[in-house]
Amino acid sequence: MIGKKVILGSTSIYTHRKSDTLPNIKYLLLSNRVKLNPLQIDKLELTLGKSECLRIAYEMKEEFREIYETNLTVKKGQNKIKEWLNYAQVFFRESASTIENNFEGICNYFLNRTTSGVME
Repeated sequence: MIGKKVILGSTSIYTHRKSDTLPNIKYLLLSNRVKLNPLQIDKLELTLGKSECLRIAYEMKEEFREIYETNLTVKKGQNKIKEWLNYAQVFFRESASTIENNFEGICNYFLNRTTSGVME
């Protein structure tokens, strides 16, 4: 699999090892960074080093996740998400629109730290 081309969205990267297949790279990109082991972090950094656009999108994903993991009041959570949305329009246009359209319900998470995910 040396030199295999993998396309993530509009970004193409070249893998170097069998372990660098799309499912493995996708797992690293979508996982909570603090739950990755050192080898996975190294692979993630190698992948992110190949595309500045991918790095920015990844960091924004981590920032959004961190908003939810921080103990915030509803008002502070709303303000943090609004700040994030200002930057997110560039990389996550459709997701940002969905968040804006469901903003109140999404921010209700900060009331009791639960979501309707199980119901959906």
